[in-house]
Amino acid sequence: MSGIGIKIFPYLEKLPDEIVELANTLKFPIVELDYEIPFADIMTPIFKEIFNKQSLLLQKVENVHNDTMDVILKGGSIKEIIRVLSRTVENPIIVKDHHFEEYICDESSPDPHYDQLVDSVKKYFKTATHNYRSIKKIEDSVLINGEMMDRIMVPILVKTMYMDTSSFLGRNVRFQALT
Repeated sequence: MSGIGIKIFPYLEKLPDEIVELANTLKFPIVELDYEIPFADIMTPIFKEIFNKQSLLLQKVENVHNDTMDVILKGGSIKEIIRVLSRTVENPIIVKDHHFEEYICDESSPDPHYDQLVDSVKKYFKTATHNYRSIKKIEDSVLINGEMMDRIMVPILVKTMYMDTSSFLGRNVRFQALT
């Protein structure tokens, strides 16, 4: 959402009707700001909110990195890495190994959607004709147990060789911070 705050007085008596009509047509909010209130009093809380959200996001990314590196450095298997990532993002994760044509997931998870997610990913790859080296992520929605869920698939590349695809499934969740 976007909008604009304007200090109209003492520069104008009112905004021209054309501007108000255009803003209404575009559903673009215009907020009249009191001339006596400094911009700093308005902007400081907004910047603090943005900063706090970015800080929280960076902390989550660091936690994902640290948890994953801890498993890797201890010689953990791909299943252990998936288990840690799945718990961190609080959504099921499946990795499709294209070399051995197997699907790897955290089978110890209590999430009842794993079987349906694996089936939906299998169906997707049977019909997909993508060049995965050129794709950063694939986002779509799938119907699982009568509920629409967001699905994100991210190709995993080692150097220039396409290795696997990770699939994430979530309820109204966006994973852009992790991709």
